[in-house]
Amino acid sequence: MQPRRIEATDYGDYYAWGETEPNKAVYYWSTYKWMQTGKDDWRYITKYTFADDQTKGIWYDSDGNFIGDNKETLEAADDAATANLGSPWRMPTWDEIKELFDNCTYTETTQDGVNGYEMKSKKNGNSIFLPAAGRRIDSELYDAGSQGFYWSSSLRTSYANYTARFFYIVMSGSIMYVPERCTGFSVRPVRP
Repeated sequence: MQPRRIEATDYGDYYAWGETEPNKAVYYWSTYKWMQTGKDDWRYITKYTFADDQTKGIWYDSDGNFIGDNKETLEAADDAATANLGSPWRMPTWDEIKELFDNCTYTETTQDGVNGYEMKSKKNGNSIFLPAAGRRIDSELYDAGSQGFYWSSSLRTSYANYTARFFYIVMSGSIMYVPERCTGFSVRPVRP
């Protein structure tokens, strides 16, 4: 399969965290790949679980002992970038995203009529454009043109198993958002 070429201003595809098939009709727990069959509650996540003290989750036994897989970073087989573009392409780690923000200036801008941010390196002047592509929840696209959400390959271990780390851009404002892994976000791959 030949991946489609996208322009810098294209929103691209939307993925739930840890899934490699894009653009589902519905983004919800009942359609999430790593959900126990027939369940629609985050307590039934079957992969990428860590000890988060959410003892009603299936990653704990009846005595409250953690029995999950303790995986906090996507395996290559579950990385949307690797699965669709091949190795060495992959989703960025949380540390790489922090490095991007620490070493770039970012400017709200419009490119070819698309709202987003230009991220410009403080070291070499290279830049990338990140469109405000929005997010998919259930069957709807939200916040396109005003916010952009991009997955990392890392879980958010300071919170709970149902969240993963991401970065977001907000046009003319700010938000606090804790994303559920079943939400459809964009992916911007990296190639070390």
